[in-house]
Amino acid sequence: MDRRDFLKLAGSCGLMLGLDNRPAQSQNNFPGPFWVSIFAEGGWDPTCLFDPKGQPINSYGAGEIRQEGVFSYAPYKGPARNVWNPVTQQEDGQDFYDRFFQKYKNDLLIVRGIDMGTFSHETGRAYALAGNLGQSWPAFPAMAVACTRPDLPMAYMSQGNYPETGGLVAATRIGSVQGFITNLQRTSEPNLVHPGGNDRFMNDDLWNGIIRPAMNARTKNLSSSSSSTPQSRRASILHAVRTSPGSLGGLNQFLPEGGLTDWGNPLFAQIELMTAAFKAGVAGGASVQLSSFDTHENHDQWHYPMCDDLLRAIDYLIHRLDLLGLREQVTIVVSSEFGRTPLYDNGSSGYNDKMGKDHHPISGMMLMGRGVKGGRLVGGTDDKVLPLKVNPATLALDDVDGIILRPEMIHLALRRFAGIETNPLLNAFVLDAPLLPILEGANKGSS
Repeated sequence: MDRRDFLKLAGSCGLMLGLDNRPAQSQNNFPGPFWVSIFAEGGWDPTCLFDPKGQPINSYGAGEIRQEGVFSYAPYKGPARNVWNPVTQQEDGQDFYDRFFQKYKNDLLIVRGIDMGTFSHETGRAYALAGNLGQSWPAFPAMAVACTRPDLPMAYMSQGNYPETGGLVAATRIGSVQGFITNLQRTSEPNLVHPGGNDRFMNDDLWNGIIRPAMNARTKNLSSSSSSTPQSRRASILHAVRTSPGSLGGLNQFLPEGGLTDWGNPLFAQIELMTAAFKAGVAGGASVQLSSFDTHENHDQWHYPMCDDLLRAIDYLIHRLDLLGLREQVTIVVSSEFGRTPLYDNGSSGYNDKMGKDHHPISGMMLMGRGVKGGRLVGGTDDKVLPLKVNPATLALDDVDGIILRPEMIHLALRRFAGIETNPLLNAFVLDAPLLPILEGANKGSS
């Protein structure tokens, strides 16, 4: 298979390869750090998850609110369900809310009462993922990787409705995960008629003695070119796939032995690919999304299962990172573009006439992993789901000297922790916000 056929195949499965200007190399010794953004697309309802409010805002009573450590959380009020759990390798029921907070109460940092300042999906998406209200700035994982390891073959992986990189680093867009893997197999072993099979186009002596050396020499020459043309950059990644078993062509060895988990939760396969790319040393950051949180109708029926799926995906991500020995090197940020309406004008219910909930600008974030001191709750909301002020020095609730939390404050802390706050690459993306001690090292000078 030549380069043109590979690119056609990549496009047919929804994959777009992003390449840095430098030749791609095997980076299977890359130790991290890694950056992950998980986005709840559509606007989640924090009061149905980590900022619980009883009736009349929700269908549950105040007495049903649960507690684990410093975290109060909502009860699961959606329909009964049996869903596949790839961690336990069996189906289980709707009690995952409890298990999640029991399991991660000492690892989680939850920030409540973040003012998104918008009812717009597009604007809120950019604000949550990039820290900027009004422009499509790079998502934080893209910024972090662009400033630290843009030379990785798939430096930034992106799945979802926010592929923005600001031109800092090219995004590897993931559509079908299985299609992505299949095309990597076809490209790394182009003499096989079918990926993983035994049938060959040419006998091994001819292929290994003449064709492969000539093909590798050609792509190496193109990828080593001093120019930064699209042809040289694409040849760079093709050369890495074909010649570096620890690079893109080696992703398979870090995927689950039984194959991709391509049923149930759509994030499972994305997580398997993402973590395999981290372990193979070919990617440094990723953004994924779970859709369908925009529940304008039948809120409880649809929203609680989505929140349940989100928690299961986070749990599976931690599980995969543990298996691959990467957990201590990954920072995870979970967010959404805004929240859902707490009360309508009559004050009698948080639901509209279709038993749905509409857009509300107050949201929150969950953080875990490297740099995150867990077991902490920052911020809050009142009984009308309006934000409470936070002291910028202590992070304690402070109605006198406090400030309203906004996404750029979290992003500035992330940049400081990543050591990229003053990187010249970000001169066009400067944040105007106070620096809060949200993360380890976020109140210290940049490295």
